[in-house]
Amino acid sequence: MSSRRIHLWSGVILAIPMFIVGITAVFIAHDKSLGLKDLPLSWLPMSYEKENELRSAAQTGDGQLWFGSKYGVFRQGADGQLQQRSEVEVRQLLGEQEQLWVASKEGLYLIDGERMEKRLDAEVHGITRLQDGQLLASVKDEGALLSRDGLDWQPSPLNAALASVQSASPKPYTFGKLVMDLHTGKAFFGKSGEWIWIDVLGITLALLGLTGVWIWWQSRRRAAL
Repeated sequence: MSSRRIHLWSGVILAIPMFIVGITAVFIAHDKSLGLKDLPLSWLPMSYEKENELRSAAQTGDGQLWFGSKYGVFRQGADGQLQQRSEVEVRQLLGEQEQLWVASKEGLYLIDGERMEKRLDAEVHGITRLQDGQLLASVKDEGALLSRDGLDWQPSPLNAALASVQSASPKPYTFGKLVMDLHTGKAFFGKSGEWIWIDVLGITLALLGLTGVWIWWQSRRRAAL
């Protein structure tokens, strides 16, 4: 087999992986806006095993034991078996009297009996009750938020001090970080513009794969005539 034919068939074989990588890169870049990450595909025979990843545990005043993981909130029933209460991705649990606060990727929730209400629409990493009675939530990109009733949240006065302390001793920029920023496009467009880099490269790869197969198919048709 000549080197030209080896090159041709290698391109045809790699066209499918290139197309898959290109299209999936675009989907990954827009998974939140398109809501594709948790879209169920019940028609596929495949499944995946969930990791045993316990992230938090708490006990409410009524003796109810709760567990939080990446896959939801679970409570121990009277028979000792665990029952799933919610599917939110848990960061931390806080038990108070007969209520349970759930800090999660999807927001801050309050479970009271059979009711579950969202009290803060943001990615919450932690929740605690201060001595003065206020709730303090650690929120992604917002810092510490305070609330007395769990409904009205205000930035903590400590946010400015926290930002100042952290900026006073910045981590050095490493080679590994540079490689990752170049790979994701953050080095060119910033964190909020990574999708531009991913879309351009993803669509380019997909088009190269499709056009490569098309050119090969056309050449085969001409050769058969």
